[in-house]
Amino acid sequence: MSEALTNRALRHVQDHGPSTPAELSRAVFGGSGFVGLLPQIAGSRLRFDGERWYLPQPGQEVAFLQLLTSGPRPERHRLVEVAAARGDIRFHAVISGPPLPASLRKLGLPAELEDARPVDQVQAELRQLLAGCTVVGFALPSAFLDRLLGPAWPAVDVLGALLALTTFGGRPDPLHVAKHFGLAAPKNRRPEELLRLAQGVHAALLEQHGSESLRREGLPRPASATVPAQTDNGPGVYVMANAAGDPLYVGKSVSLRRRVQSYLSSPIAETRGLYHLLPMTTAIEIIPVQDGLEALLLEAALIGRWQPRYNTQRQRRAGPCYLRLTSAEAFPRITLAHEPVADGSSWFGPFRHATAALRLRDLVAEVLRLRTCTRTLPAARKPRPACSLASSGRCLAPCIPGPPLAPYDSEVNLARQLLGADASTFCRLLLALLRERPPSDRRAHLLKLKFQRLRHSVAYHDQCIVRGDPSRE
Repeated sequence: MSEALTNRALRHVQDHGPSTPAELSRAVFGGSGFVGLLPQIAGSRLRFDGERWYLPQPGQEVAFLQLLTSGPRPERHRLVEVAAARGDIRFHAVISGPPLPASLRKLGLPAELEDARPVDQVQAELRQLLAGCTVVGFALPSAFLDRLLGPAWPAVDVLGALLALTTFGGRPDPLHVAKHFGLAAPKNRRPEELLRLAQGVHAALLEQHGSESLRREGLPRPASATVPAQTDNGPGVYVMANAAGDPLYVGKSVSLRRRVQSYLSSPIAETRGLYHLLPMTTAIEIIPVQDGLEALLLEAALIGRWQPRYNTQRQRRAGPCYLRLTSAEAFPRITLAHEPVADGSSWFGPFRHATAALRLRDLVAEVLRLRTCTRTLPAARKPRPACSLASSGRCLAPCIPGPPLAPYDSEVNLARQLLGADASTFCRLLLALLRERPPSDRRAHLLKLKFQRLRHSVAYHDQCIVRGDPSRE
């Protein structure tokens, strides 16, 4: 009970400034008749100058602290691992509690932690170690920091200071931040690795901006965004924005309410590398749509228009990708394009990303032995020597004079039939071709592996809006 009363007093003085004994007594106990009890609950962090209770100025000594939690909310989640450093003193502990979620076990932590210690014991040792220091960390979770050390403990979040004091570009995750400052990249996001990153970033920012700017701009901020009340559990796009209304992150989901709630009730943000996103987010806008494909297209359009900081797609051309079977060439090819146009070509898409489209193009071209080069055919001058694909039989080699290995037009018609089919028919036809045309054992194995990897991407095309020639739709 004394701990709860002390925290209540600390929060009041932090929010309202120095307070008279009567004011603090009313805030803590509900009445001014309990002034005599204030010294018992003030602890070492509240001072009395004879007239008012106040918080002393933060100490100049700096210590480093890094926390790993199972989620963003202390009332539902727990502290998992702690690392701290004060001068040459190092501290590390894992906290006992329920089994860890799968997202944390991927970091190398077992489901049942060995040598785990009670949180009360770790809390007492940390408070003793960090007494009188300003704690510094990378993406410090404000709510857990208050729960572990108590409210109003002097703290600096170097990631928040970095975003406020510099024009840092790109997603502010540990790897990009380390690269920006020329530091060793952390091997994972466990506390001991991030502690070293926090020390390096703090040293660089301190040299550039000074301690006062870091304390002011790096104050850890709690997450304040909530799920919009009218959010339906259907497909759509969600936009996370800051206080100025600038979009920070654009995402899509076939289950909007569940996805947005997951940001506020699970460590999904950090798992996806979206560090400091929730503290910066003050509003979440929901845009419902009809289906998953419309959500994909709208997400791509908004990312291209706004270039949000936390979307990695903003670094490259955003938008879905299509496959095109050309028609204006004597020997057609399968190429990639970002927008379908009515040029007489056959189109297939959209794909979620260019990697899936590229893999599918390579697989179809290899099975049908269509050319993938950009040579002008027929050659205007003396033909160049055949490439390795032609010599290995993986291309029909229309660049070589003489009769082709097989009629090129028939292979193009098969490709057009494939690209014009729905997802299930496409998979069936392609699998039949793999069986009918067995290459060498090694190549057959590799082709089947490629086909298995593409099943998910191809199945997505049950919702395709473009098949065949868009000029005929």
